[in-house]
Amino acid sequence: MPDIKTEALLACARAYYERGAALQYDQCSMDRVLQLTPRRRIYQPPEAGTSQNTLYLDCSGFIHAAYYNTFGSTIPATLTWHMIDHVKPRVFYYELTHEETEETLQQIEAEIRSLLRPGDILTYELHSGNGHTMMVLNDYRLIHCSQHGHLGSYDYSKRQNRHLDRGFMWIDSLDNLFDPLQAGEDRDYLFSTRVKRFSVSRPLDSFGEPTEEAMLRLKGCSGLRCSVTTSHPGGRQARPGDTVRYTVTVDNLSEETRPVRILFDPPAGTCLLSGIDAAGEVPSGGTLTADAAVRVALADKICLEGPEVRVNGMRVFSPRVLLGAAPSIPEKELLIRQAETFIRQGLGVTEAVAKVVRGLGVAMEPQAPRYAVTYFHQYDAVAGCVLARLPQKPQQDLAVYGMFGGMGVITPEMAYSESIRTTQLSLRDLEPGDVIWCSDDPYGTGAYACLYTGESLVGSFESNGQCRALQGEEMDRFIDTLFGRYAFLLLRPWQGVK
Repeated sequence: MPDIKTEALLACARAYYERGAALQYDQCSMDRVLQLTPRRRIYQPPEAGTSQNTLYLDCSGFIHAAYYNTFGSTIPATLTWHMIDHVKPRVFYYELTHEETEETLQQIEAEIRSLLRPGDILTYELHSGNGHTMMVLNDYRLIHCSQHGHLGSYDYSKRQNRHLDRGFMWIDSLDNLFDPLQAGEDRDYLFSTRVKRFSVSRPLDSFGEPTEEAMLRLKGCSGLRCSVTTSHPGGRQARPGDTVRYTVTVDNLSEETRPVRILFDPPAGTCLLSGIDAAGEVPSGGTLTADAAVRVALADKICLEGPEVRVNGMRVFSPRVLLGAAPSIPEKELLIRQAETFIRQGLGVTEAVAKVVRGLGVAMEPQAPRYAVTYFHQYDAVAGCVLARLPQKPQQDLAVYGMFGGMGVITPEMAYSESIRTTQLSLRDLEPGDVIWCSDDPYGTGAYACLYTGESLVGSFESNGQCRALQGEEMDRFIDTLFGRYAFLLLRPWQGVK
């Protein structure tokens, strides 16, 4: 009979599994981990994964996240190849010679099966240096974050993510590790010639009691998928007097009717317009949805922290909302059209926008190459020169807080704060008048930019590219390529208007 620590850990692990498409595999993290800080959100709880916030994890990131969000403390490794050596106690270890007899392999299999407990971590390392790690569930099943035989989750030729509709969390039989046919093309076969060594670790015994939230997830919210979304996701900013709406959704994934109670406390700096105190019986497969609205009353902060939302007592992750530094400009549309005209006449995007906003008292750097040193520090890493984002000053500079990234950008603080940079950008993050700046090198020598008019993106979309306009799917595809570029930055010149 599993103890309470084990039950709480497995409940958290299953909660990640239940995120579905909101949890994707972070191949970019694994490919660039020695050079860059990955996109994975190893400190965010499973409830953070919503239709507005994709959680990017890899196999070791998932294990780390499950333990952290159950006990509030970490296992001493966040990379697969560290887990074999650093996660203690290690209750089983074997290094393959690939000369083992069938009898020896059967003995190893029998020993592993006999000692496994729920919550154990089973890890193997490949001769190539990579590997895979999984958590043991009840009934000889494994839960893990894996590409699972699917084509790589990032298409470097198109600079685009490949998202799986069901997400990249899987629950598989332990048999897959010992039968190459069940593993599927030798994918997870533990005795494959590709495997160098493997281990079973049991860190659960060294952890204290589960956190209060972990216990509530286990008791009050078991089988419930809870999420909070907002009317102002990502890069959309709210200004004083604006109304911000929140939607709380609870899906009953269990096989029985469940009582659900939702409570809502508004974020500081807002006036509550309509709150939530909803309760009901939700049948198996059913959904309970509740809405709340607040009016923004402050303007001197970077963002509104998320409201406190509780479902059956458990606090559910709520998204922050960025605050605008300036009110909307009545003649903004006319000024955007004026900037667009300058761009179509051959003026560079940053030059054109700088020329227009100068009349509003906004000093904007007109030369696109200068942005590489204005907003970034060149850092000489082992893997080559990369860019580190300088401290963000949302009240002074014209960049949207947190909205930057790219293959050549490092952000050491990212592991501890999801607000340091975005992990995904889409059209819903943009406001008319925004400028997307890109560079394909750390020096900005071939920097280029485009202007979002509200209907299209106008400007250059590659180094030395001709001016053109993108609309519809073509515009969406370009935005989706931004993380595959060396560096990008979202600029909002209008927020400098007083």
